[in-house]
Amino acid sequence: MKRTPIVFNRLIIALALTTQLFLLAPSSAQAARQMNPPAPVQDNVNHEGHNNVRATRRSNIRCRERCLRQYRQCLRGVVNPNQARCRRRYRDCLRRCLR
Repeated sequence: MKRTPIVFNRLIIALALTTQLFLLAPSSAQAARQMNPPAPVQDNVNHEGHNNVRATRRSNIRCRERCLRQYRQCLRGVVNPNQARCRRRYRDCLRRCLR
């Protein structure tokens, strides 16, 4: 089959247009940077992209609950519970939670 000059001309025009678009269009990285400005750097982002502050708060709540549970067990567990000793253990446990 022979190529007609019309088809050949259309191919040349299409190639010229794509070349112009390629040269004139900003690169995709540049376009992405213009659309989305860089986010501030966060030191506390874990591997899933979640913020560690929320996880720290959750673990702090769990730690406090565990301390309270241990305190109640301390008060119940002894025939004559030494409340001062149980309170001291509770305070120390809470101190460890805040670290």
